[in-house]
Amino acid sequence: MSQENDPARDQSVELSRLTSELAIMAFRLEALEKKFEESLGRLIDKIDELIEKQSNVKEKQSLDSQALSTFGDQVIKLDNKIEELEKEVVSVRISLAEKVLYGGVGGGLVTGVFKLIEFALS
Repeated sequence: MSQENDPARDQSVELSRLTSELAIMAFRLEALEKKFEESLGRLIDKIDELIEKQSNVKEKQSLDSQALSTFGDQVIKLDNKIEELEKEVVSVRISLAEKVLYGGVGGGLVTGVFKLIEFALS
């Protein structure tokens, strides 16, 4: 029996070749698995970071909304106060005009009385 046609040897060589190919494939698979896990870990970290940023943005939006609401209430109060003050200013103007009018009429009457007395005495 020659070694060239020995089926046991051929099977042994084939088995050896397949075993080394299987070992190489297992090594590559482990490397891919490791890279995949690293990539997945980075992806999870980025997703967590985005979720945290979104949470911070929502919190800031909520605070801004609350501040805007408070400012809106203050603006309404200021508008009401302005209306009140405008009414008071109008009231003061009318009051001053009445006093000036009464003072003018009173002054005119006093002047008229003095002129009558002066005319009567002369």
